Amino acid sequence: MRYFIRTFFSILLLVAITSVLLPNSYTVAKTITSHCKQVQFENWVLDLAQWHLWTPFATYEKSWQALELANSNKIGAYLKWQSGDNIGEMTVTAMTNHTISYTSVYEQNTNIGSITADFFADQLQITWAIEGGINTPLLGGILTQYYKYKTHDAIDLGLRNLNSLCKSQSLETQNAN
Repeated sequence: MRYFIRTFFSILLLVAITSVLLPNSYTVAKTITSHCKQVQFENWVLDLAQWHLWTPFATYEKSWQALELANSNKIGAYLKWQSGDNIGEMTVTAMTNHTISYTSVYEQNTNIGSITADFFADQLQITWAIEGGINTPLLGGILTQYYKYKTHDAIDLGLRNLNSLCKSQSLETQNAN
């Protein structure tokens, strides 16, 4: 029994020390070359009312639903959602015709994000970046690494969803002509 208790506390101590040594903040960014046109980017990314069409969070969480939406396409736009027992909210802090910046709070974690579209050689490159962190004592470093991993996957999925949406609308437009 003593061996079990010593082993348990040794593992617990190792986890705590490792977590303290890990950073408690992260930055994740991903860029894709997209099928989107500027007008599609403006319609789907710069208007929070359209985020449910491509956002990875609605894809990950089957119970995701918007609870409140205000001023969906301007600075100060606000989206509140629920996913399971968790409630999240997002506020647009800056916007141009090719960039949206926002802050979001979900599961008591605050993130700062931006999505930017740049034109290169008749193609739209979209970059989504998110900065965040967790200040939980002892486990903050490990939880931060977990959220960094999950955020990277979410950004990748969201950009792929957006690209697919743009591609399918472009094909529909071509077929209609």
